[in-house]
Amino acid sequence: MPYITVHLLPEDVVLSSLATSNVVVIDVIRATTIICAALSQGVTNVLPLQTTEEVIDAKNRGYLAVGDIDEEHHDCFDLSKSPRIYSEGNFRGAKVALSTTNGTKTILAMAQAKNLYMGSFLNAQALIVFLGNSIENLIIICAGWKGTYSMEDSLCAGYIATELATKYRYIGANETFNWVVNLYAEHHQDMYLAVLNSEHGERIRSQQLEDDVRFCLQIQDNQTIPTFQNGLIVDNASVPDSKPIP
Repeated sequence: MPYITVHLLPEDVVLSSLATSNVVVIDVIRATTIICAALSQGVTNVLPLQTTEEVIDAKNRGYLAVGDIDEEHHDCFDLSKSPRIYSEGNFRGAKVALSTTNGTKTILAMAQAKNLYMGSFLNAQALIVFLGNSIENLIIICAGWKGTYSMEDSLCAGYIATELATKYRYIGANETFNWVVNLYAEHHQDMYLAVLNSEHGERIRSQQLEDDVRFCLQIQDNQTIPTFQNGLIVDNASVPDSKPIP
């Protein structure tokens, strides 16, 4: 039976452990939610980036630029970081270059993983089924926010860990696994309130992110399995032989 290790921050990860494991990165507000929403609406791929120069170069190669640089919006960006916009327009065939303060940095830092996937509440159900029959150990990594714990990422990790443990016989491998499972059990009936009352709730309110937060906390029937391959994030359906082996 495979094991699940959960990390609340990317800084806690032992990078040498990635090469033999499936890895899921979670940044609920908002990078991995954006990725799931974009791919589900026909975006061809998402290019994770970190710098303004990289974003401008991607725009010159036909990418739509989405996000910010260290919480600041720059003129080079075409779209906001709201994941809700992908259900409001026609993005089929588009390519998205994404830069966020925490999520894309974490994704790129975990690039050496055996298999690297993106998780959110939107696609959690599909991801759970996808990973359910794998024999590989799983590492769940929360992106957090600027080096601090994130309630929403931890709740999502707790949901995924709970489902894999109860339905697919995964075994928790560290104390953080138990902590996120208990956190989800405590707050699953009103995750929105838990997030607003968390350490970063004031920042969410000050930036008027309430509608995005509600969207990001919805467990949806999003069937995408965002997979990192050759520097790009694509839906697993378009990646040959990338599905975990039963």
